[in-house]
Amino acid sequence: QLYQLRGRVGRSNRVAYAYFTYRKDKVLSEVAEKRLQAIKEFTELGSGFKIAMRDLTIRGAGNLLGAQQHGFIDSVGFDLYSQMLKEAIEERRGDTTAQDKFEPEIDLQIDAYIPDTYISDGKQKIEMYKQ
Repeated sequence: QLYQLRGRVGRSNRVAYAYFTYRKDKVLSEVAEKRLQAIKEFTELGSGFKIAMRDLTIRGAGNLLGAQQHGFIDSVGFDLYSQMLKEAIEERRGDTTAQDKFEPEIDLQIDAYIPDTYISDGKQKIEMYKQ
C-alpha cells in the first residue's frame, strides 16, 4: 500500500518525493523493516512487480487451499512452489496423466571459478554464481 501511495505522488511531467515517517519510539518488526527496505531498494519505474515478489518472499505465499495465510516460499522459490502446488492439486484430483519424472544429471568436469581478472567486484561475482 505504501508503494501504491508513493506512485500517486509524482506524474510523468513532474518529479515528486514521498516521505514515510513513523514515531521515533516505535519499534518496527523485522517484517516491517524488510518491507520498507524493499520500497527503498526498488525505486525505478515499474518496480511494483519486484516489490510484490519481495513481499511474497517476506510473508510467504501461504497455504492457498487452506486457512493459513503464511508460508515459506522463500525457502523453495516461487517457481518450485508453483510447480509443487500444481502437482499437489493434480494428485488430489486423481489426475493420472502426469508423466514419469526424469531427472538428468550433468557432470561437466570443469572448474566454475570466476577469476578476479574477469569480475573483480565480489558482490557482482556472487550474483553471477547465483545465475
